[in-house]
Amino acid sequence: MRNHNMLFPQHHRPCSPAVQFLVFLIVAVIVIAGFIAFIFYLINPHPPNFTIKSVSVSPFSISNAQITAAWHILFSLTNPSSKARITCQHVKIFAYYRKTLLSSSTLPSLHFAENFHGSFSANISASSVLIDNNVANAIVMDWKQGVVQFNFKVRARIVFEYFTLMKKRRRITVTCENVKIMFNTTGGSMLNGLKNCKIDL
Repeated sequence: MRNHNMLFPQHHRPCSPAVQFLVFLIVAVIVIAGFIAFIFYLINPHPPNFTIKSVSVSPFSISNAQITAAWHILFSLTNPSSKARITCQHVKIFAYYRKTLLSSSTLPSLHFAENFHGSFSANISASSVLIDNNVANAIVMDWKQGVVQFNFKVRARIVFEYFTLMKKRRRITVTCENVKIMFNTTGGSMLNGLKNCKIDL
């Protein structure tokens, strides 16, 4: 009599509840993380508000179309976000007369917490910087009348940091135009109180 080996379909043992829960948990975390990342991608960062609180200029002189000056600028900054910390990196500040660049300087990185409101200072120096004769003459004419208007610009890379791990990076340009400086025999200081600046992000 022949023996027949009968083949029966193999039945896999179902996963234990603990393994099933672990798989579900991993999938849920991936889905939630993806959703948060998508929402974060759609978030439009709120740029900080810049205001010039004061400017003093000393020394200040022009001779043979060469300008020597030192601008001491106090900025007020507000971070309107309650969720993002702000870091400004590679910060450069420029001083202009009309559209003519007079001098520039580099600032260290600036860090601002959520809902920050405070001040920071910047100094720009020009030592015997050669400028166009027409520009020099225009500055001298304004200077003799007692008031010279300067423009200041800040450029930086700004980082918005959400929940420590999420970051957004942008380039920011801050433009503060027509800042009036009243001069006397010892130097100059800003007129008309606070000066709001335009933000390009």
